Amino acid sequence: MVSDECLLQLINICGNLQELDLSSCRSVTSGGFIPLGRLIKLRWLSLYRTRVADAALHNLANLCQHLRHLNLGSCVSIEDADTIVEHITASNPLLESLVLWRCRNLTSFGVLRIAEHCPHLLRLDLGWCTGVESEPSTCLRELVTRCCKIRVLSLAAIRSVTPADVDAIADSLHDSLVDLDLIGNALITQSCINRLLLHCRKLAFLDISHCPSISIFEALSLKAIYNHCDIAFYHHIPLPSPSLAMPVDPRLPRLPPPQQFPPLKLLGPQEDLDG
Repeated sequence: MVSDECLLQLINICGNLQELDLSSCRSVTSGGFIPLGRLIKLRWLSLYRTRVADAALHNLANLCQHLRHLNLGSCVSIEDADTIVEHITASNPLLESLVLWRCRNLTSFGVLRIAEHCPHLLRLDLGWCTGVESEPSTCLRELVTRCCKIRVLSLAAIRSVTPADVDAIADSLHDSLVDLDLIGNALITQSCINRLLLHCRKLAFLDISHCPSISIFEALSLKAIYNHCDIAFYHHIPLPSPSLAMPVDPRLPRLPPPQQFPPLKLLGPQEDLDG
């Protein structure tokens, strides 16, 4: 089990570390992460599901300026995500991969700072960043316009994604995009997805599950037309209630009733057991 003392010894002994994975090291306190900034040669760092907080990340941004990959997914102790993102991205202009999954207090301000500071970004995960509002800031359009090398993009459960945002993705990322997650976006339509698939010929995976404005028939049509892309689409079709069912002819043989499956709900990210 990694503790504050273990991490400090690692930092003191292995000062030339370039890659460090501390994912789910829940025994390290927020204060225990503050010395991380002394690993100034870090290129790859995962703090996924840890208790890292603002002070340690500001110290990291001050001292570590060569990061290429940073994972802050499910770091629920971060209080001011926008300021953290602004500081880290400004200090690490060569950042290629940034995971902010479930960073609930990230807003359009933070997304605009990513757009401003990260022209070399290849992967960005904003899934379940429910504080991000596409309008009126047009932050997502600004993001894909300025970070036009993105290959993997997750906008899962950002309810404000609009067809105009998807059109901007199609226009700006048509030469690079290979993986796009739009799960749970209520405003996107079959028309903008059709245009996206038409333009992004390198797109290998697209998730449009639980997008209520796209019917299962439209999704099946897209899958048939654009077979270069693996399109994920999970959609519940409610079965008619007994009161609305057609009357049964008593002369016909009786069949067993259809199995009533529960609706497929859009599941939220699993909450941390200890907060």
